[in-house]
Amino acid sequence: MILLSFIILFIIGDCQRCPSRSYQECASEGGRCSIYDGIKQGYMSYGVNGRYVLIPFTNSRTDGRNLEIKCNNDLGDVSKGNKKYCCYTRETVDTGFKASGYRGSLSEGRNWQHHANRVVTQRYGANGQYVYRSYYKSKGYCKNNHFGDPYPGSKKHCNYAFYAPPSLANVPNSGNGAWRLCANEGQRCNGLDIGATQWIRYGDNNVFYYKLVISSSGYVDCNNHLFEDPIKQKKHCWYSPAQYTFKDIVGQWRPVTEHCFGCSTNRYKSTFGVSNKKESEITNTWGWSLTTTASASYKFKIGVEASASLSTTVSTDVARRELSSTTWTEEKSQEFWCDKNYLYQWRTTMTENNGVRSQSVAVSSAAIVCSTSHKTPRCPPLYCADATCQRCNRNIYADSPILDIKPVEPEYPEPTEWKMPYTISPFYLYGLVGAIAVLIVVNILCVCCTKCHNGDRKQYKTLSVDSDNESSV
Repeated sequence: MILLSFIILFIIGDCQRCPSRSYQECASEGGRCSIYDGIKQGYMSYGVNGRYVLIPFTNSRTDGRNLEIKCNNDLGDVSKGNKKYCCYTRETVDTGFKASGYRGSLSEGRNWQHHANRVVTQRYGANGQYVYRSYYKSKGYCKNNHFGDPYPGSKKHCNYAFYAPPSLANVPNSGNGAWRLCANEGQRCNGLDIGATQWIRYGDNNVFYYKLVISSSGYVDCNNHLFEDPIKQKKHCWYSPAQYTFKDIVGQWRPVTEHCFGCSTNRYKSTFGVSNKKESEITNTWGWSLTTTASASYKFKIGVEASASLSTTVSTDVARRELSSTTWTEEKSQEFWCDKNYLYQWRTTMTENNGVRSQSVAVSSAAIVCSTSHKTPRCPPLYCADATCQRCNRNIYADSPILDIKPVEPEYPEPTEWKMPYTISPFYLYGLVGAIAVLIVVNILCVCCTKCHNGDRKQYKTLSVDSDNESSV
């Protein structure tokens, strides 16, 4: 029995070395993680037992060289006292960190002080292989023990950009989706979404370091071991909303053909809610992220026809109505009443990525069309102009595309190189003051002696010499 327990613990420990099956284990603590050259952008995780810090990376090399990163606590000690492991995303993942558009250059071992009134990103590496960190008015150290070592054995450098991923840069300080205070320094930052990626900021007085973390226990430690020290005073931790990204959001009318067992032919059986997710995973943050994304990129599909983008107004209306909090429940059976021959239900499908894994998700809403026609409805909910929903009450599709005008980049103060201020030892300071005092005393004595000496001198008459007549004394 004891042997069996050890085997089970060993198996569980192995399963928790990486955040999910979407990650490939590459090294244990103290080793070196080699990330396959074909993965040009993604995350490397560092941690164990459900708590991980994610390190964004890019590899723009084309010569087949793998990206190598040392696997140690320089990446952030997310589980102090436990042996940790490194894993990387098996596929290229859009982390939101740009691989280009950086400025400035600082050699390894030097530091920047960032002054911009916004989140700034700094990258560290060499020859097209980089890791990334973000800052707010804090020092950005260009060192291995600050970033981790993404290019072991070679000299590296830093660049910066007035940019950060939208998931970090756009988090407000108040209102919906704002930063939430979760801990003082030395405490646990509780309240994280279980199994999702979230940004944590650490610091105070508008000076912050940021880390992207995953926690299956709902917390991480709020200390210098994980973040390093952005400011020499008591600090705090805040967490942002969990990072969910959605793509290919498509809504369509699905025919409901199954009748309720033992019921009249006017009663139909279908599902309502979110498929492929547990109740604990369907949080307000998840629903808010989905609704926000769908409001900007909702597509409509009619039968076997290709999907087409809805206008922003229609997308927003449908998303708020059909993807609202009433549908944020685990999928369950639902009965619908229809006294006609055809029943259609609104269903939205999408691909969700929470930074740990990517999966297909569907949301079945309570919106139905009870119709006398076998033709699939041609308008989304709220926009049907007749009983069979073959005519819409307005143009539902996106207008002509807006010209892609590059926005003018605002001016921000450039970072300055930060150097350790020169300090004078008290021993030398006291010696300097003493030397100055001695010089003053000596100067006073010299003045007094000169006056006394001049008083004893004989006074001589000054003679004028005539050029024609010689004078003598």
